[in-house]
Amino acid sequence: NGDRRAAAALAATGITLDDLRREARALDGSRSPASADPHAPPLPGEIDVRAVLGEAIRCARRDDADCVEAEHLLRSALTSSDAPAVLVMSRLGVRPQSVLAALDGATANSARRVHTPTA
Repeated sequence: NGDRRAAAALAATGITLDDLRREARALDGSRSPASADPHAPPLPGEIDVRAVLGEAIRCARRDDADCVEAEHLLRSALTSSDAPAVLVMSRLGVRPQSVLAALDGATANSARRVHTPTA
């Protein structure tokens, strides 16, 4: 499923969930609080949740998925160069393109397993 593919893509680049949590907390602590206005555009380094969810939905549709899964959210979160996910990856020394390539590989491997004809 999409959760396993997202986890496999992160693991393939050497990232653990503990690494992500640690760096995300450090990044969050170094930023000022978000605007109280929910309609204000995001500042650099802040996440635009609507944009991330919209892109995740488009990713899910391209994959003919029935729902948005972790792999779609991960792919979407890594599409903007100033997104928090990209900043966290940079702090961990990992290029977002590496995670996306690993995600593509995990998705391709999963598709081969699902579509492999049996004897």
